[in-house]
Amino acid sequence: MGTKVIYYQSCTVVFTPKKGFYMKKLLKILGVIVGVFVLFFIAAIVAATIFIDTKEYQQKIVTAVKEETGRELVINGDMSLSFFPWIGMSMGETILGNAPGFGEKPFASFEQVDLKIKLLPLFIRSVEM
Repeated sequence: MGTKVIYYQSCTVVFTPKKGFYMKKLLKILGVIVGVFVLFFIAAIVAATIFIDTKEYQQKIVTAVKEETGRELVINGDMSLSFFPWIGMSMGETILGNAPGFGEKPFASFEQVDLKIKLLPLFIRSVEM
């Protein structure tokens, strides 16, 4: 990490790196690595929003609720996903039917349902809603 002597034909070149030369090089490499990570993260978010079919998951949610609770779930509105700064899901009008033997009136109904969790706190093992 000190002075480097380079011999070229009959000339001698002495190379002495300036103070902080290796630190700047290291910071550039780290910057490139962080930049690539950020670009990969952004590309993954864009790909997820393009390739995830919310209609398919909407049907899976309705089926899972029916199997687990025995209640009918009706999602009349559109369903959308978000990934930054929140990981979330939004659904339009949603109605959860009552259990058998408890009448015809729905157990719960919503005009809009938003479920969101902050993304960045998940990296430090914390959940914020």
